[in-house]
Amino acid sequence: MDRRDYLAALSVAGLAGLTGCSALSDHSGIGDDPPEGCGVPASFAANRGDLPADDDPTDGIPPAVSETPPARDVDPGSFPVATVDGTDVRLAPVDVAHYWWRRGAARFADARGRDAYDRAHVYGAVNSPASGSTDCDPAPYWPGGDRIVCYGGGERHLGPRRPRPSSRTTTTRCTPSTAGFSRGVEAATRSPARASSDPRRPPPPSDVRAAPARGLFAVHGPPSLVSDHPIPKGVSRETLCTVVAGWYAAGASEGATQTSAVEDATGISDAVSRQTAFLADVGVLDVDGRDHRLTERGADLAAALANDRQADARAAFRDLLAEWAPTRRVRALLDGEPMSATDLLPVLAGLAGHDPDRERVRVGLRTLLDLWTWAGVLDRTDRGAYLPGRVEAASQSSVAVGLELTIDVDPDDVENLVRAIQRGLAEDDLSTVEADLDFDE
Repeated sequence: MDRRDYLAALSVAGLAGLTGCSALSDHSGIGDDPPEGCGVPASFAANRGDLPADDDPTDGIPPAVSETPPARDVDPGSFPVATVDGTDVRLAPVDVAHYWWRRGAARFADARGRDAYDRAHVYGAVNSPASGSTDCDPAPYWPGGDRIVCYGGGERHLGPRRPRPSSRTTTTRCTPSTAGFSRGVEAATRSPARASSDPRRPPPPSDVRAAPARGLFAVHGPPSLVSDHPIPKGVSRETLCTVVAGWYAAGASEGATQTSAVEDATGISDAVSRQTAFLADVGVLDVDGRDHRLTERGADLAAALANDRQADARAAFRDLLAEWAPTRRVRALLDGEPMSATDLLPVLAGLAGHDPDRERVRVGLRTLLDLWTWAGVLDRTDRGAYLPGRVEAASQSSVAVGLELTIDVDPDDVENLVRAIQRGLAEDDLSTVEADLDFDE
């Protein structure tokens, strides 16, 4: 195998713990070269930003660049072993996988599905789904004896996805790394790789670009992934909610209000103005210079907080946050792959375009996680990992009544009757009543 220098760049930063590589599944009667078009689409290379071109997209290794890491002793025999379908596979640590990657000392195979691969993958890796669901799989054509690093969605994939050496790679070692794909990306990059405005579809090739990574691999993702969004600054969720309620107390639901009035209403002198950008971004405030007003939905939220109606406040905040772009991206990222706060915070920083090394940013990110969980946008597993919460449109009850009225009935009486019925229905929590208003001549 060609021992070139590689600084790869695409989308993972902690290769995945997946023992899958159907890329290594049995293929018989194959030719010397993989089918045409089985590598990374040319459009990805065209949108690679500052990344070097990949002239051989089916070889499983990234293009050569400078800054080869110094040689180090690596003993694959010391790696833990997982036995799947009777095949022993070594679980390579992320730092070792990255070291091999940069030195061109391994080929990389992405064992996830094609949609996930098209959204983001290790630069130079080929798509080799563990399910064996594609005939467009370059890995079986690789020379025997080469080291292959397989990665996928996480350690939980070790069971159903199985490495099977092909007839042409009988001495190949399929070495999954120990961290899941997205976890690795999130832990090592500033920009997430797995979400898009529509996470069920890969971004169009023209909307893919490379983004710089921190420490490990780089990511490929649509430009919309990497954007600046304000976050709470240096306050807890409780303080943030107090500030929102303070806008209501200061009269921002009725007219233009300045932060000084909120500071007086809450007794918080140094944090009110720092939350304005976030509250405006999620739709709580309208900002016009120094004048601020609560939006209609923001007023509902603030009133609920001011009057200690916690259930109403959570529902109002949930509705606002569910439409916020970072919320959609985080929920898409966590769909099917819960993450701990430690893994999620760097990704969240990348989503919102903030430096997680800053203390105030770290506080704000944790407040945001707390807010999402409190509002029900996110949920947590028994082990504390985050996953999407159940966010649904509020069900609309149909209030309908059957009345028989004479034509000369007083309109005020009708109005009073309807209001009384509505109050009664609300108290009894009836879901539907058929409406049938009959007027007698």
